[in-house]
Amino acid sequence: MALETAGPASLAVGLLVMMFSALLRSEKRRPSASDGGPSLLTIALAAPGAGRRSTQRLAEVAVQDELLVVCSGSGAPAIVTELRRRLPRHDVVALDISSAAGVQGHHAVVLNDLLEIGSLPVVAVPARHATDVAAQLSDFLGADRVLRAAGRTELREVWRRTDRHLVETSSLGS
Repeated sequence: MALETAGPASLAVGLLVMMFSALLRSEKRRPSASDGGPSLLTIALAAPGAGRRSTQRLAEVAVQDELLVVCSGSGAPAIVTELRRRLPRHDVVALDISSAAGVQGHHAVVLNDLLEIGSLPVVAVPARHATDVAAQLSDFLGADRVLRAAGRTELREVWRRTDRHLVETSSLGS
């Protein structure tokens, strides 16, 4: 599914909804005594041509955490197919964000909604924008960590949530 670019009014409304959703999201993830703690929101940056072992590691992360995968458009179909095969009870949803401006407010709202209902979004972006999109989504969605595929089998943590932002959040609506 391709997401269309919205007008300024839609972006402003989307920004407000996204900010409210992010606040609710952070409230939901606070530890409680009954469940032993919150799940993490993890954003994984998949390498182009990710192999089966790399996708197996992504599936293992998805079992423990809320997961959003960012990959280049050409590698998305194979990753989606393999995740669906490995996680038959998960709702793996492919989204194509081919906007030259990267992630915009309405993208973040849709992705937040998908995560809220328990889906595993796989976001396909142009290869040259993948790292920037992962950073933007991390900030917009309040991700707890970002992983990057290292080689064909390994995922390495490249960032963990602190109070700092990876990108300037005022650029959300532009």
